[in-house]
Amino acid sequence: MFNLNIDILILIFEELQYNKSIRNVRNTLYSCLLVNKTWCSVIIPILWKNPWSDKTSNNNVIISHLSNEAKEILSNQIKNGKNASTILQRPLYNYVSFCKYLDLYYLDKLLFHYTRNIERSKKSFIADEILKLFINKNSKFTHLKITTCLYNKIFPIPEAEHCFSELKVLIYYNDSDQKLLEWLTKISKSIKIFELHNCKWNSEILNLIEVQNNLNSIVCDVLDGIDSYKSKILTKHTLISLHIQSCFYLSKHLSLPNLKFLTVECILTENLVIIIECTKGYLTEISIDNFFDKNNRYIQSIYQNCPNLRYLKLPLINEEVSELEILLTKCKCLVELFIIGTHNGQNSLLGWDKLLNILAKSSPTSLFKFKFYFTYELPILESFKLFLDNWKGRHPMLLQTNIYDEDLLTLIKNYIDEGIIKSHICGGDLIRNFHDNGYIDTDYTVITHVINKSYIV
Repeated sequence: MFNLNIDILILIFEELQYNKSIRNVRNTLYSCLLVNKTWCSVIIPILWKNPWSDKTSNNNVIISHLSNEAKEILSNQIKNGKNASTILQRPLYNYVSFCKYLDLYYLDKLLFHYTRNIERSKKSFIADEILKLFINKNSKFTHLKITTCLYNKIFPIPEAEHCFSELKVLIYYNDSDQKLLEWLTKISKSIKIFELHNCKWNSEILNLIEVQNNLNSIVCDVLDGIDSYKSKILTKHTLISLHIQSCFYLSKHLSLPNLKFLTVECILTENLVIIIECTKGYLTEISIDNFFDKNNRYIQSIYQNCPNLRYLKLPLINEEVSELEILLTKCKCLVELFIIGTHNGQNSLLGWDKLLNILAKSSPTSLFKFKFYFTYELPILESFKLFLDNWKGRHPMLLQTNIYDEDLLTLIKNYIDEGIIKSHICGGDLIRNFHDNGYIDTDYTVITHVINKSYIV
């Protein structure tokens, strides 16, 4: 067999792990382990970079790294479990040493599974032993997910500061601990992606944000508002990606001139307009899930401020269709459009027939990816047929819908046969799990999305 250079193999498999056109990349990588010893030695570090992707399947392998003393304490639990022989043997590789993602949530679940039937003092010993497998002088983590009180055991480990000094991604839940934030502020200055869940933006969080050297993505699901002080801290960074839920107040002094990717949920229209207008025209992707209120000002702000827009997801009501038509004529770079049919009272139920006619007539030549999420009613079949007939001669369409309607599916198949539609995917879960004609690992959606962008090193 022709032998590829190891460096080339590493590049190929590193690229493969982020390939969204392959539904189960990890299974593909596992199948490559059997090719030869060289391939195996290249792929194992990639698979174990984030061992939590397999959730429970790697637990036994992690436990197999423990000392004989620790295994003796866990002997009853091990013998009564599956694959006991695997755990009792020493592993062929030091798999844990390849880990770059530390997920304290799954580590805590692993501990609970193996220690639930032993006394408390021994539980503490096992927890310390497992943490030492990950946190030592040879480890350097790029991703840290903090969700449980297990983080309290990190501080006493002497090598912890070394392990977390080069973090790129921090996922933080539930106002875990102010001392932890203060500690991270001192040692971690390289965070690029910061996710906050179920916690307020207190002074410790703001300090941690402020000291970062290259923060370019923030995700938060509880944000009471961005006042002038928070705005000043955010403006300091060249934020490229922002994901906000439930924001009730935004300072008009907010400035995000480098922002390219914006996702908002449960936001006031006024606040969305403020964000869009402060981005200076660089936004390429906007994803809107829903509003506390509804008017068409936000669509106006998009076509007035986003000439480089390539992806747009929005809930649409009937009164906004005419504004969307203007957007289609103004945003000449638009490639993908995701429309969620909604309403603001019975009279404003989205009229799909009118919308499809506008899409056929006014879509820019760049637009060929469509996602239609039908919530209340389907378009008349004849309107869909007219839409597809008018698409003849254009870039073959990539289409996604969420409703299994036999007549609609038959119609779509006919247009696939004619080459007008390149591919069609149908399923109710596509609104969450499908993007850019490829599947996403939903546990690390934001991380995968941002890391694949060219601005991440």
